[in-house]
Parts: sequence; C-alpha cells; structure tokens
Amino acid sequence: MKSILLGIRIIQKISDVLGDREFCSVKLANWLFEQEVQFCLRLKKNEFIQNED
Repeated sequence: MKSILLGIRIIQKISDVLGDREFCSVKLANWLFEQEVQFCLRLKKNEFIQNED
C-alpha cells in the first residue's frame, strides 16, 4: 500500500494556521503571509511584533 501512495500527491490550500509559542518564528510568519494564509501565532511574553513602516 505504501508504494502505491508514494506516487499520489494531494494538493490542498491551507486556509488558516493557529500556532503555539514553540512554533512561532519570523520566517514562518513571513512565509504564511506570502502564501496569503491567515494565521495567528502566539508569542512568548518577552517577544513583540513591529511593523516595518
């Protein structure tokens, strides 16, 4: 069964992502933004977000 499934590729657009503090990173946030995925990433209490403008 495994060898049959290797040739199948399922493509589905992710619509929303909810991430906990362990998964939060600027690189991930930028990638999600570029992919036009809505996201909510929790930050540690000593981390902050600053707009570029």
